[in-house]
Amino acid sequence: MTGLSIFAYLLLGVGALGVLASSVFLGLALVGVWKHKRHCAQLEARWASEDAAFCVAGKSEWFTPVSVLKPIHGADQYLREDLERFFQQDHPEFELLFAARTRDDAGLRIVDELAAKYPRVSVRVFAVGAPPFPNAKINSLAHMVAEAKYDILVMSDSDVGVTPDHLRRVTRVFADPKVGLSTCLYRGRHTRGFWSLIEALAYSVSMPSGVISANLLEGMKFALGPTIVVRKQALAESGGLLQFQDFAAEDFYIGDRVAAAGWRVELSNVVIDHNIAPESVSIHWQHQVRWAMM
Repeated sequence: MTGLSIFAYLLLGVGALGVLASSVFLGLALVGVWKHKRHCAQLEARWASEDAAFCVAGKSEWFTPVSVLKPIHGADQYLREDLERFFQQDHPEFELLFAARTRDDAGLRIVDELAAKYPRVSVRVFAVGAPPFPNAKINSLAHMVAEAKYDILVMSDSDVGVTPDHLRRVTRVFADPKVGLSTCLYRGRHTRGFWSLIEALAYSVSMPSGVISANLLEGMKFALGPTIVVRKQALAESGGLLQFQDFAAEDFYIGDRVAAAGWRVELSNVVIDHNIAPESVSIHWQHQVRWAMM
């Protein structure tokens, strides 16, 4: 057997191993999707039954007051549209908190305009200054957690798109007192440009596949950054946000610490949209490397 033949067989073996590994992962993802859909259907059926019981008792459907925490840094293409959806929520009782480094941030100017347009919505705005540690998002969130009025906190990125019933649906799981945190799958929303499209596909396919497979194998023990819904008590018992001030992937560890503190972490039945800004190949590559290192 020549050296070339050996090399060909090695390549064939590597290719076969890759096909086997990808087939196993595909199988896990498909079973994970089935499991998650069944779980969501069971939740919806239970909630419908509970709401019917509330109506018989002469009460409205179950809900809990919510504090929505939005870190802001500048204004992207869809910021006004995405923020306005939170002002339009049909939830009975909620407040919106926004935090940026400076009060003249372009994103906060949009917040001010929306607050004037929707005067009945409770809005508070904070200028938190330059972060004293590497994770600027944690700096903003920690300030807002300290100011939030309600026990259920919806930590939501500024570049997510939601439906008008988002707060009702994403908090419903907290009717169970054992649930400490819930997090949402998300679809990448292509905005403009080839690399934005490529990254949107990754957000919509590879990321959810990994999350669904992990949920199948060991349950949720982590969170996804674009939307994290958490009880104040669970967050406090897990050590609070400032422990993640030096972390690049604080979302994963928030869920991990809440689960370690004895609370249940749920993968929500709500799927959100996540904007992918126009990017270059170098930025796309930096993202892939960063995610691989987490």
